[in-house]
Amino acid sequence: MKMDKTMHTGLLAFDEDSYSLVLGLSGGLEKIDRAVDGAHLEISSWEMTGYFWQSFVNYLWPELTEQVNFDSEAGMFCAYGAELEPLEALRTEFEAVLADPGLVVDALIRGQAEGCDFY
Repeated sequence: MKMDKTMHTGLLAFDEDSYSLVLGLSGGLEKIDRAVDGAHLEISSWEMTGYFWQSFVNYLWPELTEQVNFDSEAGMFCAYGAELEPLEALRTEFEAVLADPGLVVDALIRGQAEGCDFY
């Protein structure tokens, strides 16, 4: 698969019924990190891990995350499934938020007010 360098995520097809949406955490998210740090949020353990992003997408898009599985790790967010459509929809929503660090901060503020524990 050819990766679009303007996107943070990659959508991988392994065969006709095995797809993965991944977000590598080795770089490219510095603006988000600075925005969250600058907002002085009281997140118990703010660290941009795959587990953090998994809880983030679960909070924002539960109707989509119910349709996929997760295999995130400390250095990578990963959602996967047999159906391409929910992963494409999740990618579209996720990319829109990742493109605007202010949207990430807003979502974290809302989540904290609602008692969401981003980990």
